[in-house]
Amino acid sequence: YGIDRLRFIRPVFAGDSIYVVGTVTEIADYEKNPELGFVVMRYDTYNQDDELVFTCIHRMLLMRRGAAVVQEEVVAG
Repeated sequence: YGIDRLRFIRPVFAGDSIYVVGTVTEIADYEKNPELGFVVMRYDTYNQDDELVFTCIHRMLLMRRGAAVVQEEVVAG
């Protein structure tokens, strides 16, 4: 749905090792469609020295578990 608060805090260089920690910060209803919901994740990326190098908030619109899936047929022409 979107990415917010994108921050590049420190440079990352060739040869660096990085790892990402993802945390669910919010789960909310999508008022326009009860089969959908929002999940908000915060991603923090660290280098090999455990220094924070990148962070962002990712807001996703997802289908709820058990929601009906509508499949469309694609016709090549």
